[in-house]
Amino acid sequence: MTTKGLCCSGGGIRAAGFTLGAIDELERRRVLDDVDVIAAVSGGAYTATAWALRRQERGGPAAASLVDELRAERHQFLRNGPGGLGGAIVGAIGVIAANLTLLATAIALPAWVVGRLVGFWSWRPGAVTLTVAAALLGLGALWTVRAAASGNARVAYGGNLLVVAVGLAWAARVASDAAFGVEPIGSSTTFVIVATFFVVVNLTVDLDTVSLHPIYRRRLRATFAPGRASTVTWDDLRGPELVLCCARHAGRGRIETFTISQREVRMGARTVPTAEYLRRLVGPRRTHRRVASWLPTTGAALASSMRFGRGRALALVAALNLDLGVWLPNPGRVRRPRRVGILHLLAELTGVRADRNRNVFVTDGGHRENLGLVELLRRGCTEIICLDASGGELETIESALRLARTELGVIVDPTGLDRLRPIADGELPSDVVAVLPFAGGRIVYARARLASCLDATLLDRARTDRRYPRYPTSDQFLTDDEFGAMIALGRAVGSQAALA
Repeated sequence: MTTKGLCCSGGGIRAAGFTLGAIDELERRRVLDDVDVIAAVSGGAYTATAWALRRQERGGPAAASLVDELRAERHQFLRNGPGGLGGAIVGAIGVIAANLTLLATAIALPAWVVGRLVGFWSWRPGAVTLTVAAALLGLGALWTVRAAASGNARVAYGGNLLVVAVGLAWAARVASDAAFGVEPIGSSTTFVIVATFFVVVNLTVDLDTVSLHPIYRRRLRATFAPGRASTVTWDDLRGPELVLCCARHAGRGRIETFTISQREVRMGARTVPTAEYLRRLVGPRRTHRRVASWLPTTGAALASSMRFGRGRALALVAALNLDLGVWLPNPGRVRRPRRVGILHLLAELTGVRADRNRNVFVTDGGHRENLGLVELLRRGCTEIICLDASGGELETIESALRLARTELGVIVDPTGLDRLRPIADGELPSDVVAVLPFAGGRIVYARARLASCLDATLLDRARTDRRYPRYPTSDQFLTDDEFGAMIALGRAVGSQAALA
């Protein structure tokens, strides 16, 4: 029996526009009438989810109405939601301030204790500093060794350096005050007040409520699932199985898949029925019972745990809790998950994680596989349309094919990709679609790139807009004209995919 699938790649708003145009064309040609599974990542997931929710609400075709709504400035999702863009900026500043306070308190309290103890035993500030430095550096080294074993050393080195530097400065000051009988900033009264504040906050405040994730979530929902669509739960969703692809750092350099659909939640090789998993969601995570609440998770490109970028920058992201991902219950654990507290932030900062934890940090699926193709092959799809607006050349599809072979034993013939390569330097490839066969099925791979087979209008645009269609993923403010041009390219490529 043929199982049909559609996968939509990541790539931010660029991918959302391209996917919207392609889905509009595929729906118009009735190619999507019998699709069984849709797997989507990041920007592609924004559009695929919006289409699935709108289709259920209307009981019929939905892409054309989405095009009309999103072509206007509403696609600039950071401007949507409470307070517009200014509200998002103010919220982000508040998040940074709150997390700086929590992190500074978490470091200062143990450093105060160390400083007081050393100060009572030592009368020379130089010896004090040396002793405290040795203790803190030893602790940092222990953290780094554990983190290196889990494959996250770059964040750990930067994170431990930050922890040690701040802790050393504070402990040395407290020790020096104690050694000379001074009671200024390191007094016992101050310590008790700060410690009480820290304990109360850690017992009552969930870290996910003071992160960028809720800000991101509200704006994406207001853009791609406004009104009643934002309240649709996974239990309510009908139609094709919608697989939203996320990722989780599993240690030792491995990045595991983390997906959710109407049927199951998967983390690596572990699965649990979606209804059972959603019952575990408590506190602020209850919002993830709604389909649209997963949009910022599958598109959370900024994640220190995924080791992209410089260690110092990643450590700063972790320290300020600026990751766009979210802590969710571990599908491999049946016990009720705990509230996410400051210890989770310190674990993220120092790179220490464990599969046994009740909560795991989940983020952008593109960190593992940016097409969603492997998830369709995992589910036995034999007729697949793959929409790729991920950027770059052909490395994304080539990486996905290698992963499919290694993880699933599915061998796909990549010969058709040669049609998508430039014939010579400076020349456009001849096609935007390639057919890639495998045992028992085929992949129709459709790429968001210019080719000589496309309409002259699209080719002319590239002469006046040098970025088209390679708008950077970081550019979340495409103009109406730029977003419309990506929709037009999606329609043209979708038309060719429908005929393949």
